[in-house]
Amino acid sequence: MFTFNAKNRLSRLAGIATVVSVMSVSSFAANANESLSQEAFKVLEQSFSKASHELMTTAKNELMLSLQTQIAEQVFDINTLAEDEAMANHAKTQNTTTAKSDK
Repeated sequence: MFTFNAKNRLSRLAGIATVVSVMSVSSFAANANESLSQEAFKVLEQSFSKASHELMTTAKNELMLSLQTQIAEQVFDINTLAEDEAMANHAKTQNTTTAKSDK
């Protein structure tokens, strides 16, 4: 899930970067004023910033979900083990009690 989202965002970011690069090159080739190229770089910088922020947020959420799942699995395993031990001790106690009353 995370890799699909990351690839999708990176491909979108690459498309934006390509468009901005073509605009920048064409503006330099046409001797456009400097403010247009600065604006293009500003848009590119904002796009990179937004995409990296989204990637970090997604990565953080994925990590938290993974950790929560691992903790829940470990708690379940511990509870299951404790129940198994309690049942075994109970069965052992009953067997001991039955054996003593048979004598």
